[in-house]
Amino acid sequence: MINSLITVYNNFCCSRCRQKVMKLIATVEGIASIVLDPDKNTVTVIGEADPLRTVKPVRKFRKSATIVSIGPPKEEKRRRRRKKKRKRKRMLLFILRI
Repeated sequence: MINSLITVYNNFCCSRCRQKVMKLIATVEGIASIVLDPDKNTVTVIGEADPLRTVKPVRKFRKSATIVSIGPPKEEKRRRRRKKKRKRKRMLLFILRI
């Protein structure tokens, strides 16, 4: 299975509910990272886990858990490559001016 980014919406009532949801999601195999955003009431999960298996234990605890989005995780490697290309262009311009 390919790495995917899963965003789950859940209505958190207190800090204990947040902790319980984090523990429930952590029990699922194939998860690389879990990020909880209490302002938006969302949990973002990155890993090779099946989205339905990720949400199933949360739905048993809180019936209102819904999947907001499923997609590939953001890659930071592309940004680094762009910066390197820009530096190369600057160096070439400097050499031509001399």
